[in-house]
Amino acid sequence: MKKLLSVLFFISLITPSFLQAAPIPMVTAGCEDFYSQSGIQSSGDLRTMEVGQTTFGTVMDAAKLSKFGIKETRVGDKVHLTLLKDGRLKISIMSVKQEKLIQLKK
Repeated sequence: MKKLLSVLFFISLITPSFLQAAPIPMVTAGCEDFYSQSGIQSSGDLRTMEVGQTTFGTVMDAAKLSKFGIKETRVGDKVHLTLLKDGRLKISIMSVKQEKLIQLKK
C-alpha cells in the first residue's frame, strides 16, 4: 500500500507538467516591430517575405494605423500586406477601401 501511495504521489507531481500547453505568443517572431509601429498583427513573418509576396493581417490598434493616414478602420478589419521591391509595404484595407505605401523604422 505504501508503494502504491508513493507511486500515485510521484505521478501527481509529474502529470501537471505534461498537461500544460506551451503558451502561444500573440505576435509571431519577427513581427513585433511591425505590430508596435502599425497596430496590425501579421499572420506571417515579414522578414522572410519575398518581393511581391502578399500576407494577411488584422487591425489590432486603429489609432496607430491612423498615424499612417489610414482613417476609419476598426479593430478586427482584415488587411493585405504586400512587400514591394524598394522595401516598403503596401497596406490594403478592404473594409474602408484604402491603400497606403509605408516604410517602417527598423
